[in-house]
Amino acid sequence: MAERHASWVYAVVPASAPSLPVITGVADEPVRLVTHGDIAAVTGSVNAADVDEEAWRRRLNDLAWLEHAARSHHRVVARCFETAPAVPFRLATVYRNDQRVADMLAQRDRELAQALATVARRAEWGVQVFRPPPQDHHDDPSAVDYNPARPGTSYLMRRRAQRSAVEIRRRSAAEAADEVHAIFQQLAVAAARTPPTNRPAGHPGGQEGRMVLNAAYLIGDDRRDDVAAAARELGERHPALQLRVTGPWPAYSFVEIGEGVPA
Repeated sequence: MAERHASWVYAVVPASAPSLPVITGVADEPVRLVTHGDIAAVTGSVNAADVDEEAWRRRLNDLAWLEHAARSHHRVVARCFETAPAVPFRLATVYRNDQRVADMLAQRDRELAQALATVARRAEWGVQVFRPPPQDHHDDPSAVDYNPARPGTSYLMRRRAQRSAVEIRRRSAAEAADEVHAIFQQLAVAAARTPPTNRPAGHPGGQEGRMVLNAAYLIGDDRRDDVAAAARELGERHPALQLRVTGPWPAYSFVEIGEGVPA
């Protein structure tokens, strides 16, 4: 007989962690611990029919459900992270039942114990840097004197001046981004720098500016004051740029586990 429920894994925590917070998961289900030795999986029961291969393909095209699932998954992980070291599992890491979850813990206990040691007393911080859109007169073609006797030459000079100003701003922003990365890297035990992403209008990096740094840093909890001080100092040093620091977060960029397939 097919099982009615499958086990959705949110994170792994130490088995000795404090009691789980009262929180529900992606199916509004209460979460529980499945334990093996010194580690435990934070798990919830979901309808097995909703996560089989065919149903999951349909879910991937349901943006409203995906958003709900992602938010719920993160909420559980974040609440666990507030009280104990937590190794996040990827969205939709689902096993046939709790026994399969326990088997997974037994098979991967060394890997998971090492991951827990990596995140213990540490958190992920995100740092993004944006350069502003053209604003000053150096980016304006009209900044170059117009000669009515030689309109073509005047136009070419304006375009050259504009390109030169844009390139200067681009290089300056790139150098500042490298400086920001180097300083936060000194605070971190690990860093992950990814290509800048485009953002929709109304967000930094959309029509309001261009992202020049997109990075995550794994930083010890004892250096939180240093994170705030570095952000403040860098913001004062580069007032033309927008520096955005977020965190502390679970260490998604450094120890996220899971294969995302039913087992």
